[in-house]
Amino acid sequence: MIPVEYYAIFYHIIVGCIIFLITSPLMIYSRHEQYNQRVGIFYTYLLLMTIITFIGLRDPYSVFFVDTVTYTNNFLQMQKYGESVFSKDPGFFLYMWLSSKILTVNMFYLLSAFLYVFLPYLAFKKWFGYYSLFALLMYISSMSFWNYGVNGVRNGLAISFLIYAFSKHNRKLLMLMLMLLAISFHKSLILPIMAFYIAAKATNTKKLIFLWLSIALIMAIV
Repeated sequence: MIPVEYYAIFYHIIVGCIIFLITSPLMIYSRHEQYNQRVGIFYTYLLLMTIITFIGLRDPYSVFFVDTVTYTNNFLQMQKYGESVFSKDPGFFLYMWLSSKILTVNMFYLLSAFLYVFLPYLAFKKWFGYYSLFALLMYISSMSFWNYGVNGVRNGLAISFLIYAFSKHNRKLLMLMLMLLAISFHKSLILPIMAFYIAAKATNTKKLIFLWLSIALIMAIV
């Protein structure tokens, strides 16, 4: 049992060691194609299982994981009374309500971790194929990844649904449904969805960059 105060440190050390094992052969091979594909698949699933396990099996009652305690209390309240304060996000409310009927709180977090990590991986696999492992490495190495996994659960799940939605751009109806699902989990996803559609229609790159920087500046001020 890892002490909660060192839990995040242990996570980063273990994931860091796996990343080192994954990337070290690239220092030997002159071309990525020489990287053993079976080894790459093994490391991919090892990385996925490690991350999902660490995020999903964290202590649901520890204040070290900030909002996790709030989600836990709401989940237990739903199990007992069928109520929650998260009704402002109907998709997440329904997800939590259904989970509270069939899962324990620990299983709920494990399922959430699985969706949070595996859906983006499916998108990377479609986009990058043989190189999806390295796309996954870049994704999990982002500064906000751990925080969205253990703190902003709604945000993290919404983003995962949106990334997966983008990978379905050739199936417009399914993509739209997944986008709406993402918005129903967290309304802030309206902004990147708007940006996606604007970028798909606009052709002037300089104007797009200026527009995006303007929106980012407004969001930072507000």
